[in-house]
Amino acid sequence: MKIIRFLNPRTILFAILIVLLATPQLIFARPLGLVDDANTVVLLHMDGAEGSTQFNDESGKVWVAIGTPRITASTARFGQSLELANDDSILALDTDDVYFADGDFTFDFWVMFTSPVGSGETAAVFSQEQDSNNLMNITRSSTTWDFAVSSAGVELISLTGMANPNFSLWTHIAVVRDGDTFRLFENGTQIGSAIDTDSLPNFAAPLYIGLSAAPLHGNLDEFRISRIARWTSNFTPSGAPYAAPAATPTSTATQTATAAPTIPPSLTPTGTLPISTPSPGPIIIITVPAIITINDTNENANTNTGSGSSGTSSAAGGFYALTPAAWPGQGGVAVFGGLSCGGYYIRARVYVDDNQDKMMSPAEGITGLQTTRTR
Repeated sequence: MKIIRFLNPRTILFAILIVLLATPQLIFARPLGLVDDANTVVLLHMDGAEGSTQFNDESGKVWVAIGTPRITASTARFGQSLELANDDSILALDTDDVYFADGDFTFDFWVMFTSPVGSGETAAVFSQEQDSNNLMNITRSSTTWDFAVSSAGVELISLTGMANPNFSLWTHIAVVRDGDTFRLFENGTQIGSAIDTDSLPNFAAPLYIGLSAAPLHGNLDEFRISRIARWTSNFTPSGAPYAAPAATPTSTATQTATAAPTIPPSLTPTGTLPISTPSPGPIIIITVPAIITINDTNENANTNTGSGSSGTSSAAGGFYALTPAAWPGQGGVAVFGGLSCGGYYIRARVYVDDNQDKMMSPAEGITGLQTTRTR
């Protein structure tokens, strides 16, 4: 494994502070929540205005320019891409999102070189280096792709695969850990694997894409880091940018109000309405239980006779003081809480308040109900 010499971390942090203070427009990233799924911790589409030095990470991380990297549409896999031309790089501050320990992970990206990597040279796509003895990186040599992790000067992981010699084609690269198995894919085809049980260290260092110490001259697109093993066998790389999942439409139930039937104030229903049609003939008998208070009366409910000081006249000439007031009858027939309904004449069952206590009791009078078809 080739050891790449990096800048001192303190120098890097000071440089980041100066850049942010001098160019605050660089730090604004897109809102959170636009990553393609919950396992993604870094996602750069490398999109934006031509020449832009703002590098939007859908996870919300802030990336700043070192050198003259820029967004361009002149050479891109999807829309725009990141152009690294003059030993350029972009970097983000250290984050535990890339502290994988012994967990699964995936790095994947599209890359195209504008100039080949020479013999004995190395081009770094991604790196995190605490110092020369503690580092993690993904690099391209003249013939191979490599993923390496070292801790305290001891090489923990060394994963290598033979690379397509054509540098000028857009190529998809994926580095995947699945349990103790590490795999390297080029354009969806596995080109290397290794078995290792080591837990990866938590490096206290910034994240780099591109690196002046191992310059990559070319373009990058759809750079993603995930805390999941996305592929464990050969696959077909996506033919489109990684997109946030579409919102699931939710339907709101529409209630249709049904008008409640109007019940005359003289009727208080206490149950269902049993309806029967005697044979032969069209007479329909309906029983409508109702409570009506009849006060100020000596009425005999069976003969419809009696007297009262005020009220509604009956067919027999008596007066009933009804609460609520009775509805007028039809055809000279006395009515107790009656109404006209759909061509039928209804006489309601009535309780007569014989003892004038304004309360219903079983001993008091009762009359039935009968309907007569009127048409």
